[in-house]
Amino acid sequence: MLVQIDTATGATTQTQKILANGNTNYALTGFMRSFVPMPKGGMVAIGVDNSAGVHNNFMINSPCNTNCGTATSTVNNTALTWTWASSTSYTATSYGDLAVVNFDTASFYINQAINCTQVCPMPIKVVSSPLVICPSTTSVSTNATQALAESYAWTDGGTSPTRTFTTEGTFYINTINACGTRQDTVVVGKASAPVKPNLKDTLFCKNPFNYTIDVAQPFCKYVWDNGSTLSTRTFTKPGVFWLDTRNACGSRVDSVRFKLLLPPVSPKIADTGVCVGKNIIVDFPKVPASLYTWSDGDTMVPKTFFSSTKATLTVTNLCGVAYDTFDIKIKLPPTKSRVKDTTFCNSSFAWSLDMTHPDVKGYQWDDLTGSPQRVIMGTGKFWLTMTNDCGARTDTFFIYNDTIPERRLVGEEWFCAGVNYTLKGAQFSGYSKYLWNTGAKTGNLNVTQSGLYSLHTFNACGERRDTVKVNALRCDCKMWMPTAFSPYSSQGLNDEVKPMFVDDWGKLCGVKTGTWSVYNRWGECVFDKRPVTEAWNGLYMDEPVMTGMYVYIVNVTFDETVSGFRNMIRQGTILVVDAKK
Repeated sequence: MLVQIDTATGATTQTQKILANGNTNYALTGFMRSFVPMPKGGMVAIGVDNSAGVHNNFMINSPCNTNCGTATSTVNNTALTWTWASSTSYTATSYGDLAVVNFDTASFYINQAINCTQVCPMPIKVVSSPLVICPSTTSVSTNATQALAESYAWTDGGTSPTRTFTTEGTFYINTINACGTRQDTVVVGKASAPVKPNLKDTLFCKNPFNYTIDVAQPFCKYVWDNGSTLSTRTFTKPGVFWLDTRNACGSRVDSVRFKLLLPPVSPKIADTGVCVGKNIIVDFPKVPASLYTWSDGDTMVPKTFFSSTKATLTVTNLCGVAYDTFDIKIKLPPTKSRVKDTTFCNSSFAWSLDMTHPDVKGYQWDDLTGSPQRVIMGTGKFWLTMTNDCGARTDTFFIYNDTIPERRLVGEEWFCAGVNYTLKGAQFSGYSKYLWNTGAKTGNLNVTQSGLYSLHTFNACGERRDTVKVNALRCDCKMWMPTAFSPYSSQGLNDEVKPMFVDDWGKLCGVKTGTWSVYNRWGECVFDKRPVTEAWNGLYMDEPVMTGMYVYIVNVTFDETVSGFRNMIRQGTILVVDAKK
């Protein structure tokens, strides 16, 4: 007989039915039904004793098949005479069979107080997998025993929860109880202690990077420095990382370093210069892990240059190559200014100068101004000092004012042979240059003989070419001039003066053309180019001149009546006495 206990309702008291298996002599009809075997777990089982007679033995199991609570089962009926084998009452508080109760009547019922709610418990997993047979061992064992199991069945026929394996393979065990069956897998393999995984220090040339590695080894477990237990890991940052790899045969700890190195960058060295006789040092911040190689093979930084060159710098590292090319030029002190001595042909001018030069840093003119620009409006001597990092230079220049050369030679001239005669080609003013056909480069030319003479006169304003025919004649005429005269001291005596021309016999020479001039001691002309036939009376601007010495110049050409040289130039001095005091 069995009594059905329904524990699903929780902590309540239930009136139960007696279950009979065809024998109803000892049970009331309202409390009896056909015997149905019930599984353990949540049931109270009452078994029929094998002894003959009216007494029965029945066993009560705890309806709660875990330690989550307790159940109290008490048999109560006034019509029932019963005793426990050891005492008059018993409380069910644990797993398994409980005490035996003897009874001799068929009419009874069971009250049971249940203090927990529990579904039927399935067997749990207790086996470990995988199992590893190491080189130092020949077998490996497992024990699948558990309290919730009633029986065990390996798929290859074994029924023991314990088992020893000597070969590799995959094995399955079914753990069975009244609530169901659980199948577990046991993998058995052969392996050695973990070896060094595929961890390699790695250099990355871009940021960010993404790098995944798999360190899987047979039958191993893993613990990374970040707590991960996976065999794969993805890295995105540089650093040092470690991995603990272990299995049943041993363990090892490895580390890996990831470095970030960006491709090299050109330092972008600017073109520069170095003064003559000096050097220049090229320096810049170096990037670690990079190699700097100059075009001459030198790898030193900083680098010293002594001359002009077109330098190339190659920057290399494990991530690439970069180049930088720059010029180093020899720098000189300021060179001569572009201003030259200059002549202006107009008396009124304004000359704008701009002396700006890229190699010059400072300017100073003779008027102490410091701008490279200046406007010059007059003649004279000027200077400019220019400075830079390599030195200073001062240059001087002149500004002149001039005109186009004037004609100074007549078509034909005569002079008396035997004397030096001067052809006057020099300009009265300015800065002209001269070139005679004789090779002479003076303005005036002394001649002693007849001939055709040409003069090229040139300056900044222009040029002219003149030709003169010179006749060197034998002159019979001589000039006579008093050495002094007194125009106002005695009336009618020595009141005026003029040159006289006579031959060797005292005869007056025939004058074709002639003029004479008188100058005071300051060079002022007081009697200007008057005919030689006109006398000077000692007046200048209708006023008597002062007493003193005066210079005269006579230029005369004789007519054909005079033999020999017909051209005469004479000069001398004359004293004016008793004149203006």
